[in-house]
Amino acid sequence: MDYQGVLGRFTYDDGTDILNRVSSVEAGDYRENRDIINEIVLWKMNRRPQVTEELIDAIFSLKEIKTPLQVLV
Repeated sequence: MDYQGVLGRFTYDDGTDILNRVSSVEAGDYRENRDIINEIVLWKMNRRPQVTEELIDAIFSLKEIKTPLQVLV
């Protein structure tokens, strides 16, 4: 079987589009954040999560964590 030929028929999304969206979205833009999270999860799992405003706030608060032990405090 010509594996190189088969693999050549598929394209790979390098994630540039989603990285650009993530870089430009504001923490309070819940609809856009929810859409981004859904897109990532669908890409990884082919499922749709339940994304609440509280979850988005929690994700953005992770920027303030410097070490894993700070999560426990």
